[in-house]
Amino acid sequence: MKINKIFLLYTFAVLIFAFYLFFANYIFNVIFKSANEAQQTNISLPSETQNIKCGLEKVKIEKLNWKDVLSIKGWGFKQNLKKQKKELYLVLKSKKSTLIFKVKNDKKERVDVTDYFHLERSVNDHGFEICFPLYLLKENTYQVGFVVYDESGKDFSMTSKALSISEHTATLFDSGSEQDLEIKSTPVSIKLNNPTSSVNNNLETVNLSDNNLTINGWGYLKGMNTDFLKSYILLNKNEKVNAFSVRVKIRKDVTDYFKESGLNLDSSGFHAHISTEKLEKGKYRLGLYIVKGDQIGMAYSDKYIDIGK
Repeated sequence: MKINKIFLLYTFAVLIFAFYLFFANYIFNVIFKSANEAQQTNISLPSETQNIKCGLEKVKIEKLNWKDVLSIKGWGFKQNLKKQKKELYLVLKSKKSTLIFKVKNDKKERVDVTDYFHLERSVNDHGFEICFPLYLLKENTYQVGFVVYDESGKDFSMTSKALSISEHTATLFDSGSEQDLEIKSTPVSIKLNNPTSSVNNNLETVNLSDNNLTINGWGYLKGMNTDFLKSYILLNKNEKVNAFSVRVKIRKDVTDYFKESGLNLDSSGFHAHISTEKLEKGKYRLGLYIVKGDQIGMAYSDKYIDIGK
């Protein structure tokens, strides 16, 4: 009997130890949080604009207490921001997922940024630092973006920078073109209001292949600059309309072409990469929906696509 009790105690101890080994990574990485690590959040992303300027100065994998974390330092601000009260979020987009982190330390003084961009002298808190657990990054490459949330609402911009994670090393590189990552456009639930302004636009390239629709072009509201512009691709089938987000592309050539207008149209470019797998089969007419403040424009092109043909 005594031997059986010892055996049971030994077996129980082994099982407890095995349980600990199996769940240790989960316990120390997921359950136990460090005070300094950023928390993942689930805010909705608005349509992308080019209203945020930012710089990424340092990325590094390091230890935070017992965790491997990715640390990022840099600066960022929303153009025409005059209020000090703001919230900053880091956005990491891959081919399969989007991660959003609330930046806790987002008010580091950066007078050099204020001076360089000739900003309001009363607001200098443009610097930020953020770190988050490395285990959250399941893929090797992420495009980097930011959301600034203030009294006027949320602004969202993706940068030209991408983050590469390989062999416990983090590096930043210029993503160059949309084809580098081909981040998918997302369906957007918006109310399509009646247009108040005319649209000048061109869907330059449209390609449908293997359930993937890619569209490149430019568009703007006539007589207006393209700052704070939000654009959406429309797919219209028998008056049933699907709207999709786009990636903003800088198009200085459009500004140059229409230079006599005196408008800044640099942010008129867009790129969309839409998965058509969940769309009904049929013929769709392509259009563009643009919002700038309380001004709205909508234009349908002479281009169509056949899904499931």
